[in-house]
Amino acid sequence: MRPFFSIIIPTYNRGHVLGKTIQSVINQNFNDWELIVVDDGSTDNTKNIINDFSKNDSRIRYIYQDNQERSAARNNGIENSNGKYICFLDSDDEYLQHHLSTFYDEIKIKKKPKGLFFSSLIIYNNGTDINHPIKELNTNDTIYNYLFREGIYPCRVCIERSILNEFKFRLDSIIVEDTILWLEIASKYPIFQISKKTVNYFQHEENSVNKKFNPCQKMLRGFKNFEKNNPFVYNKISKKLRTILISDLYYGMAVSHLINSKRFIALYYLIISIIIDKESKRKHKILLILKLITFQKMEKILFLVG
Repeated sequence: MRPFFSIIIPTYNRGHVLGKTIQSVINQNFNDWELIVVDDGSTDNTKNIINDFSKNDSRIRYIYQDNQERSAARNNGIENSNGKYICFLDSDDEYLQHHLSTFYDEIKIKKKPKGLFFSSLIIYNNGTDINHPIKELNTNDTIYNYLFREGIYPCRVCIERSILNEFKFRLDSIIVEDTILWLEIASKYPIFQISKKTVNYFQHEENSVNKKFNPCQKMLRGFKNFEKNNPFVYNKISKKLRTILISDLYYGMAVSHLINSKRFIALYYLIISIIIDKESKRKHKILLILKLITFQKMEKILFLVG
């Protein structure tokens, strides 16, 4: 029998946390679901972890693929799913017990529409709830500006499955592939916000957005690909917002290079950021300039006394 929800988990070498994530799905108070875990070429004990669950619960399935990044893994999971609505979960996050029932109730209220639903979440940083504010989608903002600015994590999203036969996660974009997909969906289908918190999202050193891994460079490349491949949707985002975001990404690249002790490259990207928009993150940019100047003065002193 076709399940109401399919949940897709892409994973890569996360066997040490994956068990708690899967258990959070099993603990749901809505039971009409299937879980598809797509192993993106793991070399740890991921397969064994999943098999331990699947042998006791036939709703859980394991798919292995050679390493192709998470967009390909999610698309693979979607293609092998049977649910009427598709949900996502990363291998280090957790659903709260009422996650699926909250979506189910809202979908019924809206009379099972073709559309994208997203809920709210709790964000933990090193185990502490940071009380992250969730902005309401309202009529004073366009849906494109909202989705572009807010960055909705896939674990918050539920999509009617036929939409995902039409739109896929882009393989040429990393980190921002989810935002791009939501924007493309919004160009044709309605978006529904659920204010209730239904997910625990964990920030940690292994996150792909960790600044030491220079995520802003990947994000910038993804948005440039988006502009090239789908200018119709990209240009629906306000020019001012696009300018601010591009400036902020160059600033983020500067910070990443500074963290990795590449100070001259950091200065280069900081200058580009200021040229694009000198007002965005103004205080942060001034502080970064002071750090760079202070370091260079210290280098000169060391050279003179060396």
